[in-house]
Amino acid sequence: MKKLTQKSINLLKFVEEGMNNNKSKLTIFSEYALKYHLLKESVRNYYYLAVQVVQANEIYAQNCGINPKLHKIDEIIEFSKDDLKSQMKEIICYKLQGMSLRKSCFLVAKNDIKLALRLQNKYRNLLKKNPQFLQNISNSIERNNENLTKLSLIKNEKVLFFPTQTKSKISDKDITNLFMGLVRLIKNNAQENLSKDLKSENEKINKDLNLSLIELNSKERKIKALEAENLGLKIKLEKALSSLAIKYKENKNTILNNNSEFDKFIDELKGKTKSIKKKLTTTQQQI
Repeated sequence: MKKLTQKSINLLKFVEEGMNNNKSKLTIFSEYALKYHLLKESVRNYYYLAVQVVQANEIYAQNCGINPKLHKIDEIIEFSKDDLKSQMKEIICYKLQGMSLRKSCFLVAKNDIKLALRLQNKYRNLLKKNPQFLQNISNSIERNNENLTKLSLIKNEKVLFFPTQTKSKISDKDITNLFMGLVRLIKNNAQENLSKDLKSENEKINKDLNLSLIELNSKERKIKALEAENLGLKIKLEKALSSLAIKYKENKNTILNNNSEFDKFIDELKGKTKSIKKKLTTTQQQI
């Protein structure tokens, strides 16, 4: 019994994920080839070899984490000539109404995703290999309906198709509707611009406020530091004065004759205290 390699299992799971996202196998093969730098045809051939193993032993495939129901070698049923012409005509009619190719195929397939993908691939294949077939259908539709604009399907199949405009007078109602539409447009633009201006102004205010708070916080820390320094100098001064009083009592004459250094120390403390009080007052006034 043939077994699946890990590479085969990874490819089968990659295909399952793509099919669950409503992707065609052709798209899945292309994505896998691009991801692992392989040829799209090689990926397709390798996949169908793995599918043969899955179909031969579904229980084994399930044990490998593969869903056998999602992997079938579909029997290719060709479109009949009449069906192909009829379906391509419907697709072109929908495109002439401005719909995308995918939406047109989906409507023609009556919500059958699988058939819609086949129709889409067939349309693109015809566009590439037999564009005149589609052009003939478009010309036939045009002859039967004079309101459809003649467009070349050969040049670009992504063109949006619109009916030709017939000449008619503009009514007062049309003018009113146009005017009201312009008014609404101007109003919406004005509101949008106002909203942007308010948002910008709000951001500027918040930025200025944050800067002010940072500056205020810095000044508060500075004040606390100055107050702490002032308190320390005050304590030193009180201790010095207390020491002087004690010494004065013990030896009055000695203190009076040798107190020049002490007086200098006291003056220095007083000067620092005065300077700190001045800085503290200035900082508080700034706040």
